[in-house]
Amino acid sequence: MSVARSRTDRIGNEARTLRLRYLRRSEERDRNRYAPLAPSVVLETQHRERVMLALLRRAGLTSVTGQRLLDVGCGGGTELVRWVARGLKPTDAFGVDLLSSRLSPARELHPSIHLVQGNGAELPFRNATFDIVTQFVVFSSILDPGVRRQAAAEIERVLRPSGHLIWYDFWLNPTNRDTRGVRVDEIRRLFPNCRGQFRSLTLAPPLSRLIAPRSWLLASILKELRPFQTHYLGVLTKSG
Repeated sequence: MSVARSRTDRIGNEARTLRLRYLRRSEERDRNRYAPLAPSVVLETQHRERVMLALLRRAGLTSVTGQRLLDVGCGGGTELVRWVARGLKPTDAFGVDLLSSRLSPARELHPSIHLVQGNGAELPFRNATFDIVTQFVVFSSILDPGVRRQAAAEIERVLRPSGHLIWYDFWLNPTNRDTRGVRVDEIRRLFPNCRGQFRSLTLAPPLSRLIAPRSWLLASILKELRPFQTHYLGVLTKSG
């Protein structure tokens, strides 16, 4: 079997198992946990927003006007709509997701955003198409190391030189057997042509869901303490 055929088979197998895992999660999950106004979700979103904007300023990005952005694993389009609120033109916002059912809510949120059903390891875009590429909690769901490397290579391919990759994902998630955390050293190996900074953040979701509705102050204190944080957020810039 050729190397190309083997890689295609691995990507296809991982995509099929990912679809099944996503479908199972959508059936099992308590949707109230992820409601936009749930205290734990508000706590996470506000903290992530503050850290991300600080990292973007350090990377020299102070405006998204005129930028083209791709969200890999865009789901229901919530993050894309946030970028539009930050000044991105809707027609410059692109999202790709493995499941077509996850794209339907995104189309309802903003019909001008470009949405494509596709695989992150085989992105349907030309080289150097985007100024910004984002991935939020996608790579931790890709369990095959080879497919992870291919997805990373695809992101680097479609990102223009001096463009920015925004990464947000678990490094630790012991309660979910369908994920494998990604640490900073692996992220740097996955994206050898990108350099940037990372911050540890996000109060462990089980703790956040338990504490934030009862004591916002306590949850706000714990989220700043490294032992209770489960995610990394990074802004990486592709070499020019």
